[in-house]
Amino acid sequence: AFEIMSKFAASSVPGGAEEVTRQMLDSLKPRLQRSFPTMDEEEANEVVEQLLPTSHVLLADTKTSSMERTEQVLHSPDQRDGCNLRANVRVAIAQHCDCWVRLVRP
Repeated sequence: AFEIMSKFAASSVPGGAEEVTRQMLDSLKPRLQRSFPTMDEEEANEVVEQLLPTSHVLLADTKTSSMERTEQVLHSPDQRDGCNLRANVRVAIAQHCDCWVRLVRP
């Protein structure tokens, strides 16, 4: 077993660890739906997103917002309704688009 594990750990994949993580999580979604027939695709996505690694670090203190994304400028931190996050906290990001991100968990 050690020999198999060492070969796996030494192997490389195009796209690196990020691509391996994406492939593993993508294959988990249909497995969840097969194992739990009442689970729809949206619920499976929510479960899988909780497994995303905390691979980003906040550069400054900020406050999140649970409001839907709009084309408007982001509200000031005082007007946001989410939680306060301190600088240097690691977070998991489920989606990025332009300058917007959707955090899964701090």
